[in-house]
Amino acid sequence: FAIDPHHVKLGTALQNVGLLLGALVFGNLADLIGRKWVLIGASIGLAASELISSFANSFWVFTIARLTVNFFNGGKHCTCNPYLMENLPDSSRMWVATLVTYSPMYVALAGLAYLCKDWRILARASAIITLAPLLMLFFVEETPRWLIQKGRDKEAERAVLAIKRWDGKIPDELRESVHSVVQSESERERERRAAALPRYNSLYIFKSWTLTKYAIVFSVSLFSASFVSYGIAFNMEALAGTVYINVLILGISRYAINIFAVILERASKRVGRRLLHIGAITFIVLVIAAVMVVYISARNFFLSIFLLQFSVLFLLKRFGKTVCRVVLQRCYVCARASWFTFAA
Repeated sequence: FAIDPHHVKLGTALQNVGLLLGALVFGNLADLIGRKWVLIGASIGLAASELISSFANSFWVFTIARLTVNFFNGGKHCTCNPYLMENLPDSSRMWVATLVTYSPMYVALAGLAYLCKDWRILARASAIITLAPLLMLFFVEETPRWLIQKGRDKEAERAVLAIKRWDGKIPDELRESVHSVVQSESERERERRAAALPRYNSLYIFKSWTLTKYAIVFSVSLFSASFVSYGIAFNMEALAGTVYINVLILGISRYAINIFAVILERASKRVGRRLLHIGAITFIVLVIAAVMVVYISARNFFLSIFLLQFSVLFLLKRFGKTVCRVVLQRCYVCARASWFTFAA
């Protein structure tokens, strides 16, 4: 589209508004009607909006269409987190959330974009690919935790047994154990309701200074990380080389850092999420300082060197953001209730 470069950045910003709106809307819907059906609805909307966006005939129509795409994308992202965490044992949440991530898809996206050549074809291909997880969602179960919260004990028990069936046959002892655990958690939920305990929401974290400190620390961390991320996204055209190679390098490097974080945590009992978080933030501060020194003291320095350092900062940022996201999810859980998991 023939458009002013400044309007392009404005359009990108407006598209990102869709992510926030989607997270807000679908996050609340997931608590009301369940994670599974919200994911199904968001997947349908995402595939449809991606297809529609490929027929945009002007920049502003394209911007609105992609805002809608990001609306459903933000909803899926927001709902996937509790769906994943509620189905995983506590000991596996860190490494699964770190390895099952978007980083490998950067590599796949770069390859797909290279093959498609045209953004319209890429949008249609993305819509088709979105149908794969949509179909898979019909074969997975709602989270037992949500079912128990809604008083649907029998469905929760069936969901647990269906999940365990993937591991093989279910002995009678396991059935009895699952029934006992479900009944116990259901009783706790009924007692909580009978005691008229407050229903927690996002504002609850500010009623306790301890939770407020967690919220402030992780919010600032994620803000700083996102500032770097979107700084690159808004200026991708300034990077040397082709966009395909740049995205490929970012995807591979991000995933390598994710794997490194998982290995560190699982290899040493002394390395926890707090230490990983502190280490990541320290790296970010050091690299930002190095970039500032180079940029201020030698403005005529080769731009490629500056961009290379900025890219390194982006990769280090990913390390911090990955850990921050997992720890922030755990803090959110503490504000509402302890996670209940059936997975062995």
